[in-house]
Amino acid sequence: MEIFMAFMRKKKRGIGLEPGKQDAPEETMRRFEGKCALVTGAGGGIGRAAALAFAADGAAVLLGDQFEEGVRQTLEMICDAG
Repeated sequence: MEIFMAFMRKKKRGIGLEPGKQDAPEETMRRFEGKCALVTGAGGGIGRAAALAFAADGAAVLLGDQFEEGVRQTLEMICDAG
């Protein structure tokens, strides 16, 4: 969880960009366009957060979890977000 949260904080602050430059919203939001992400444990917790993040960034997401209801909820959240 600490690694994932550190990644999210870096992205929000724009670390790694040239000084004075910011990511354009379309670049930030679609950086996984045309890619596929397989997320295990997508029914909740870190897996759900990762699935939502990949989907928001344009990836096609394959959800996996041993609990079907949690996966259905994650799928609904992704669909509702667009």
